[in-house]
Amino acid sequence: MPKSDILAGSLMLLSIGLGYFLGGFIGASIALILGGALLFVYYFMWRSEGGDEFLHVVDPNSTHTEETYPLAPAIPADQQTLKALTKLLSNHGGIMQLRNQPFQSRFLWNADEILLSFQQLDTGPDHGFLDKQLEGLRQQLHEAIALLLDRVHRYSDLSGGTSDQQFRVFWRMGDENIATYDARRNEVFEAAKSVCDIYDDLVLTARRRFET
Repeated sequence: MPKSDILAGSLMLLSIGLGYFLGGFIGASIALILGGALLFVYYFMWRSEGGDEFLHVVDPNSTHTEETYPLAPAIPADQQTLKALTKLLSNHGGIMQLRNQPFQSRFLWNADEILLSFQQLDTGPDHGFLDKQLEGLRQQLHEAIALLLDRVHRYSDLSGGTSDQQFRVFWRMGDENIATYDARRNEVFEAAKSVCDIYDDLVLTARRRFET
């Protein structure tokens, strides 16, 4: 039983007993004074025991969110793993090109070398995160990149360019309707967006780990 409840009961019994014993106006006055003191002391003890947490009302329009579970502590080795991963993917021909790529019928595509290098170099236990959530996101990133490379090469062909700027063009069969053609282009666009979204989620989640 909370201490505030025990004290409240004791003071109540005391005030009733004194009022009954003394009787008359004096007894009623003493009972009233003790009752007021009872309420005052009980309120502050109730607050100190966390009773006011039951009065907390969450505003449904509030943008404030609270973590349901505390973040896991940062693992120092994972900081180096994140640094190596972002170094492989964050240069001009990697994530940056995917972010700004509308995938029109003819599109700039220099990402093969970077994405394929990442798939080949970011392997083995020395490239994995020790944090389970970060490692899960890293695996999802590999899967998303593999899907993107498959769709790009399945639905498009090289269309000239230089060693620095290569272009690809989405092929279209003579009797193919435009809806099917656009669906393939959109499939590539969504695959690229998925890569960017998972990469962002991985980097931001890791930064939260390291900065708390």
